[in-house]
Amino acid sequence: MTSICSVSYVAIAATSLTLSSSDESLHEDVRDTAGELRLPQGSSLEESLKNCGSEIHLVGLNQDEVKKLCTLLKSKMKTTAIKLTDCNLAGVVELLSAATEMNESLEELLLADCKLTSNDVQHLVAMVSKHAPTLRIFSLRDNEDLRDAAVASIVTEFSTRAEKAFLNSNLHRQAKELATTSIKDAVRSDSLASIATEGSDDTEVAPMQTQLKQLALKTLDLSNCGVGNATCEKVRKLMLYGEDVEELKLSQNKDITMYAWKDLLSTITKPQCHLKCLDISSNPIGGTWLATGSPLQSLAGLKLDHLDLSGCQLSDSYAKPLAQELSKKGRTCIGNLKLEPGNNLSPESINDLVDSCRPKH
Repeated sequence: MTSICSVSYVAIAATSLTLSSSDESLHEDVRDTAGELRLPQGSSLEESLKNCGSEIHLVGLNQDEVKKLCTLLKSKMKTTAIKLTDCNLAGVVELLSAATEMNESLEELLLADCKLTSNDVQHLVAMVSKHAPTLRIFSLRDNEDLRDAAVASIVTEFSTRAEKAFLNSNLHRQAKELATTSIKDAVRSDSLASIATEGSDDTEVAPMQTQLKQLALKTLDLSNCGVGNATCEKVRKLMLYGEDVEELKLSQNKDITMYAWKDLLSTITKPQCHLKCLDISSNPIGGTWLATGSPLQSLAGLKLDHLDLSGCQLSDSYAKPLAQELSKKGRTCIGNLKLEPGNNLSPESINDLVDSCRPKH
């Protein structure tokens, strides 16, 4: 592909733009079952971006086309979603970061299968740092050449902000409680005395909404992108402090050890974690037992809408003690448990595991 004209442009519901490289016949308007309208070949990228809404989806672009897009993005400061799939971003992430620097509305950033490497990390970190207060969905899935340390540095930006917001909210809550007591009682607290003192402008507690503006993240997708123990620890910290994170995808990351899985899954069951969907499929979790049992036993008591354990090498001998542990006290509640394909489980074992994830009354 050597020219913008070789790319097909698809406007979705008149509010988003999807670009995909395709040699199919594009000389007539075709509306598919999803309601997408394919524009005739030769449509201008500039004109298409001008007419599209706040969401942009790019598929199969080469570096030259991505560079062209970055130039055009500088004039679209209200873009809420940038989804890049199978685009060659190697070496041009810096341009994308610069193009979105003034955008204060970005809510979704998906960079899937975009040939990212460790050399792009500093610019990815800069993008996360800039957009973390508004970014609700972040995905790096299918970037296999990213290394564990590189991904960990990106997740650190999220986890550090989550911890800061969590601690600030606790500080605000404690200061508010102290404000209802007498000055004499407040002075007894070394850490919060200055906050509780009346008439001090420089110790005034910021409004709660200001302090919680550190992080908006709800969905993190790190499937198949080189995650190992270092990243897993940063994700664990994010789960510990990121109270608004609802969806986590860590599928197909085989370098995470069993002990790291156990630490992460144990954290997810803590009360301050509000996770709803967890995908840890296609990881060999069922192939190894620790001295203390299966890492999956840490899920006992967990409440989730969806849990994907397909492709985790679970067997009948593994499933029985796991089901027993999950059934203890009848507290585990998982609305949708996905176990197939990729496990060697009998129908009886599947039923036992599903039943163990139903709350007992």
